[in-house]
Formats: sequence, C-alpha cells, structure tokens
Amino acid sequence: MVLLLTRNDVESVLQMKDCIDAMENAFSEMANGTAKLPLRINIMAPKGLAAYMPAYLQGMNALACKVVTAYKENPKKYNLPTILGKVLLQDPDTGDVISIMDGGYLTAMRTGAASGLATKYLAREDENQVAGIFGAGIQGESQLWAVYEARSLSKALVYDIDADNAQKFAGHYVAHVIQVVLETKRAAAQEIS
Repeated sequence: MVLLLTRNDVESVLQMKDCIDAMENAFSEMANGTAKLPLRINIMAPKGLAAYMPAYLQGMNALACKVVTAYKENPKKYNLPTILGKVLLQDPDTGDVISIMDGGYLTAMRTGAASGLATKYLAREDENQVAGIFGAGIQGESQLWAVYEARSLSKALVYDIDADNAQKFAGHYVAHVIQVVLETKRAAAQEIS
C-alpha cells in the first residue's frame, strides 16, 4: 500500500534542523561519489512542461523521483497553481513506490536547508547576526528559517516588491523574536525620488 502524504502531512513532520542534517549527508554522498543524480529529464507536453528528477543515495539507502510540472493555464482553467510537484519515494531493494508526497513544501525546505548548511560552514559564529532576504514568499521564509537554525539572528532585512507579502512575512517572524525590517518596491521608489 502506497502512503499518500498531503502538504499538511509533510508540514507537520518536517523540521528545518532535520532537513539541514539530511542535506549535509546528501552533499557528503555527492562528494564521496555514492550519490546518483542524473540530469533532469524535461518533457514538453501540449500545455506545459513536465520535469523528472531521480536520485539515489547509497549511504542513506534512499531512492526517489521528484516530478514537477509547469502549466500556465492551471490558475485560470483549473484553479490550480502554475507549478505542481510530487515526490515518489521508492523502496531501494524492490523498486516499489512506497510513498507519494506533496513536493511544494518539501522543495522549499530543501532549498532553505542548503542555505542553512552553507551558513553553518561559511558564516561567522558571532551573536546577534543580521540576515538579508530578497523575496518574502515561501522560498524567502525557508531561507530565513534555515539561517536562523544555523546562527543566532537578531534581525532580518527583507525586500519584496509586494507590501502585503512583506507584512505577512514580518508577522510570522515576529513570533520568532527576530526583528524584521521590511522594504518594498514602493518604499524604495519613495526613497529614490
């Protein structure tokens, strides 16, 4: 029986610290040559793009394939996002698909975790550091979360062209005791004039 995991299911169990640790293991496998990561396969369908990203990590005994589609007409015609993604987790011993999970949140977390891992090894370990984030969407949130996990932050400088996005972003992080300083396209334009 295949385990189906919705975005809410994935969000309820996935923690950034665990993602950073998993990324560190995955990058180690890449360096050691125990990771198999073929080039992404793209297929142009009549109404959009389908991309397939398989990977195998020998040391972690993990086999998976991420499937991402980009269909511009989805929002208007089907009330769906333009970009959809799913991850198929397979049993490396049998090849059987054991789980299908929503890939949107998982992708954002993986991307943020890579930044958190880079921060762990490249940023100074001073107290009360400041992070700079361009974009207050899901990627910006996961980036800030990961950097926050890796270093002690006192402030985040966030730039977004959409003031509403920026305010929502700031409201979320005030709960994390990070002072978020916002700048939007409108504010930047007022400073220039």
